[in-house]
Amino acid sequence: MLLDELGLLAATPVTLAKVRAALERLKRAGILAKPGGSYLIEDRLFADHLTSLDPRKMF
Repeated sequence: MLLDELGLLAATPVTLAKVRAALERLKRAGILAKPGGSYLIEDRLFADHLTSLDPRKMF
């Protein structure tokens, strides 16, 4: 599903382990937070950028 769609964009195969590692790096960088069961984007500028993207042009 989502991993398959991400795989279309990536030069290398996308695995669950790679996604988890990337999320952990974003947490350490202060971009993401995980207060409960889901992630929140703490970086307001990055959050604004993501919301401005057109999802139809992403995949």
